[in-house]
Amino acid sequence: MIELLKEDDTDIRKNIVRQLSAFGDNLDNELRNLNEAIPEEKVMEILKLVSDYHLQLGIGATEQLFVPGQIVKHRRYSYRGVIVHVHTKCMAEESWYENNRSKPEKNQPWYYVLVNKTVQVTYAAQCSLWFDSDESSIEHPLIQRFFIDFKDGKYIRNRFPWPE
Repeated sequence: MIELLKEDDTDIRKNIVRQLSAFGDNLDNELRNLNEAIPEEKVMEILKLVSDYHLQLGIGATEQLFVPGQIVKHRRYSYRGVIVHVHTKCMAEESWYENNRSKPEKNQPWYYVLVNKTVQVTYAAQCSLWFDSDESSIEHPLIQRFFIDFKDGKYIRNRFPWPE
């Protein structure tokens, strides 16, 4: 089925992407666990195709897919992180947005993410993130400030407010 994504026929490609999207949150794991190994770049390409398909249909375009405490992976830069706060749309200043290379759609959820093994906090659009199947913890100096526990691959958010 994955080989059919190379077809020039748009209808075939749409049907394949529709079939792949039926895996939902498990698509990431399923692609990585196939008998024939798929290069990571190809996995990310497929995940982006499915995400773009969902955005075209309006699925997840404004519906929040992630919650604070959930571990995610950035599609473009491949960093892992934990969601610490959510906005229903981009709340960044216009100058910041204009300096953003990819300029994702503003009218979708945007997330503050504590980036693993750094001191960095990013502000990422929903379309730039994917569920991370790695259930290991995140190393970041702000974890203790915003989370009270780590269970079953997710952090439990405390009541300490995110500084706006």
